[in-house]
Amino acid sequence: MKDIRVAVINANLGNYDPVVEYVPQKVDSYITVDIFRLNDSSFPPRPKAMTSRLQAGMPKMLGWQFFPGYDYYIWVDTSCTLQNSGSVMWFLHKVIGHDFSFFKHPDRDTVYEEYLFVKRKMAEGSKYLCSRYQDEWLDSQMNHILLDKSFVDNKLYASTAFIYRNTVKVQNVLKEWWYHKTRYLLHDQLALPYVTRKCKVNIIPDNYLKCEYLTYTRNKKR
Repeated sequence: MKDIRVAVINANLGNYDPVVEYVPQKVDSYITVDIFRLNDSSFPPRPKAMTSRLQAGMPKMLGWQFFPGYDYYIWVDTSCTLQNSGSVMWFLHKVIGHDFSFFKHPDRDTVYEEYLFVKRKMAEGSKYLCSRYQDEWLDSQMNHILLDKSFVDNKLYASTAFIYRNTVKVQNVLKEWWYHKTRYLLHDQLALPYVTRKCKVNIIPDNYLKCEYLTYTRNKKR
């Protein structure tokens, strides 16, 4: 059996979320797991170039550059933690035979639905969305996607936690995702189904907020 190396990455920049330790992972003997939990000390701020929210997208989308040499990469937003000892093995099983595995978005089904939702909530004055996406180029990104007549808009992913296989094809897709984030819109979800349109994606039907292998910890008291 070929040895498999797995990197688990998150980035809590600006001390945005409480730090909850991961449960030690139980994996098969041929699997090595390394966990990289970045913070302002290990991944110093670049205030002249970007906000902490944008900077956190770098290890999310380009983790294979920062921590090279792994076969698989698991991203976990700092809103969640791995509180099940079988989480890494569960993610690995989800990506077998695929390039990526993402959770299905729990509330909406297409990129266009998400676009309309963000537009409507911002027009209503949503503090949460306006604080993140006011003056971002939401319309420009949607127009860019709609111009591609080959794209079938029939899925939407949650980008909170996902796994990918480390191949050149996947790396190029992740670089395109980063391009969208910096070129158009800080919001991750709108671009994700589009940039992965030519990939083999396994969609996890579970609600990531209610998954036994991923524990939501945002707003948990320190």
